[in-house]
Amino acid sequence: MLNKIKLIGKVLPFETKEKEEKRELIIYFSLMVPNPNGSTTVLRCVTQGETAKKLKEELQENDIVEARGYLRNEKNRKKEEKNDWEEREEYEKESKQILTKVLDFKKLDLTFNELIKQVKEEKIDSNQVRLVGKIITKLLIAKKNKKTNAELLTFKIAVPRERNLSPLINNWKNKIDEYIKKNEGKENWEEEIKNYLEAELLKSWNKEKPLFFCRAQGEIITEFNQRLNKDDIILLEGFLQTKKDVGEGKEIERNSAVICQGFTLLDNDSVNIFNPLDKLNHVVKKVKWKDLNSLNREKEDE
Repeated sequence: MLNKIKLIGKVLPFETKEKEEKRELIIYFSLMVPNPNGSTTVLRCVTQGETAKKLKEELQENDIVEARGYLRNEKNRKKEEKNDWEEREEYEKESKQILTKVLDFKKLDLTFNELIKQVKEEKIDSNQVRLVGKIITKLLIAKKNKKTNAELLTFKIAVPRERNLSPLINNWKNKIDEYIKKNEGKENWEEEIKNYLEAELLKSWNKEKPLFFCRAQGEIITEFNQRLNKDDIILLEGFLQTKKDVGEGKEIERNSAVICQGFTLLDNDSVNIFNPLDKLNHVVKKVKWKDLNSLNREKEDE
């Protein structure tokens, strides 16, 4: 598994919460982060346990911090507390914001303007994402950038992750016990319980492969089209961006994407394809720098 992100940005207000069953501290917060292309983006972060306690003690609003962790899809916190997996899964399909789960951090002695200057001079890389996963959709040039009329290539990548399976096992056990009570003694009930168990395992296992929306623009689109296809397994490099949009009902929507800057084709999921591992090709393209003074950053990307 490879799912890593490093962010350097300005801390925005905290939101604290405690898990009732464990009394574990959870802190949600946002970082205002300069992007490699000169814009800024406000990225939602979450941390818990000992890291959350340390963060609460050492950081305050407007501090500049380097945070490291991994990406995860945002979940509806109220539905997280329910046992209805199908209802939770339906929400997660609709959720478009990517969170950063922070595992480690350190405070930096910088102002936000100094950070922006060092990013522009390429002395600091303030927004780095690395993912290893499988492309699960076709590579589509689906739309053009409204401002620049440039083409945008979009696709989704599935990234397997490690996880403590105990909650899943307990959930399966409860469902199986309930199923046995209802069906024990019926004809072929043992075969039915086996099929039911396999279906529940598959449903739960599929949840362990988060999907991330990815986007590419500029010269690298040609490289993607020439070298990559659906079901390819790649090492993807880029940065995370979240934009605030207003929906049809005037509700606020936050849409995230991994903006691609480079990739390495590792292999393909098909058994009929064996890509030569001694000829791995690392493709990287720089994004164009925008004039920060011409951007209303906080309105466009917060």
